[in-house]
This record gives sequence, C-alpha cells and structure tokens, in this order.
Amino acid sequence: MNNLATVLSKQNKYTEAETLHRNELQLSLTALSITHPDTWTSMTNLAMVLFDQGEFFEAEDLLRHVLDLKEQTLGREDVSTIKSVVCLACILDTQKKVVQAAILFERALASYKRIFGLEHIITATCQQRYSQV
Repeated sequence: MNNLATVLSKQNKYTEAETLHRNELQLSLTALSITHPDTWTSMTNLAMVLFDQGEFFEAEDLLRHVLDLKEQTLGREDVSTIKSVVCLACILDTQKKVVQAAILFERALASYKRIFGLEHIITATCQQRYSQV
C-alpha cells in the first residue's frame, strides 16, 4: 500500500495518496503499535503528502510526534532520529519559520559531523540545505 501511495504522490495524485497513507498508518498502529519503526515511516509518509498538499500544520504536527517518539525510543543521536530532525527543519523552513528551522539544522549538522565526519555526503547535503535557510 505504501509503495502505491508513493507512486500516486509522485504523479501528483495527492488525495488518493493521502487516503492510502492514512489507511497504512491505521493498519500499522493496529498491528504494530505507535512505537514501531514502520509506524513512524507511515506517519512520516503521511506528513510528506500532507505537506505536498499545503497542509503544513498537520504535517508539522505529525513530524514533531515522530521526532518525539524516535528521541524517546532511539535517542537523540540515532541516524533515523536525525533524519527526522532534518525533515522537520525543511518543513519549518518552507513555512518561513527560519529560526526554528536553523536550530534544527544546526543540531542535525552537528550530529552528522560526529557520526559521519565532515566529508560524508549526508553531512555535506545537510550543510548545503542549512546554508539556504
């Protein structure tokens, strides 16, 4: 279901993609629980399609929730957690919440430097995105 929703989203069929992502999330919550990584992926995917439709506040809320869950479960320095930090920072930046976005990009960049080093592509990509805020 998730793959089909992703394809629909890439075809700009956001309403259909949103419906599938919401169904996927409900199934994941029922079968796996809120603390399962697949549920977090479903939540993030739904947030991204909401973002694509201009539903910034709901997308931001979902991503903040995912970030909180990951921080509690995986810790602040886990790569998956940091990926969620970057995702949220991008959405905040798009909403012109530049101070909040910059704080999150700084956090992510510092973590990526510690985890991957200065020359890694993930670190460089984060640095480049941060420089655009």
